[in-house]
Amino acid sequence: MNVAVNGLDFTSLTSCWESQQYDPKLTNYKSLIYPDLALDRLMCIGPHFIYIFDCSISKFHYLSENVVNILGYHPDYLLAKSMVFLREILHPEDLQVVFESTKKSWEFVKSVPEVQRKSYKISCDFRVKKAEGQYIRLLQQNAVVNLDKKGNILYVLGVCTDISHWHKDNQITLSIVGPEEEQTFYCTSPGNKLENKNLLSKREKQILGLLAEGYCSREISDQLSISRHTVNVHRRNMLDKLNLHNTISLIKFAATHHLI
Repeated sequence: MNVAVNGLDFTSLTSCWESQQYDPKLTNYKSLIYPDLALDRLMCIGPHFIYIFDCSISKFHYLSENVVNILGYHPDYLLAKSMVFLREILHPEDLQVVFESTKKSWEFVKSVPEVQRKSYKISCDFRVKKAEGQYIRLLQQNAVVNLDKKGNILYVLGVCTDISHWHKDNQITLSIVGPEEEQTFYCTSPGNKLENKNLLSKREKQILGLLAEGYCSREISDQLSISRHTVNVHRRNMLDKLNLHNTISLIKFAATHHLI
């Protein structure tokens, strides 16, 4: 796939997957889909769609029917275009960062021991254009679901959720969370540097977890034996760190990026 768009050579991205020395006997991707498309029905309860991506040939094998509700395109049309449609619908201002972030994240996952590759979760958000021309913000979450017999990354399961209602700014956030949150890698545009760090402290995660469970600041202060003022300071610090504006957005962001 030797295609350059806006000065970006997508061959270097697809080769990140295709350069692996795959076992000639590959698992059929259909074994990953529940019988009778039950997975489609499950995902239709919210504004999101799912896909299965084959890294050995850099193509999508499966797109759930509800992609029509999110993007306005029929899955057969998108499957036929495969990676090309991503280049066409990505917002021009996001294209460079998404390209670099995708390449960086998968090069990292390829570098970890084979036994850990299926334990890492990758999340990234960006703007895409719907069929009628309107831009929305999607949160893309990927996880390796199948390795070949040589330990190479074969199939990736992805979920794309419409998060336009979060009213998030245009900053792109990439996160990679490792086994049992032992490692958290995080970067934002425009710097696009993948840093190994804990986004939230242990105490902040405690507080955020209790907020997600519906506890108020007073109840949290009682549970953790700290002042209500300290709880509110931690809450403000978390909003500042993640560049968010309210507690609801904070909880949604942390949950979808596997921070709690």
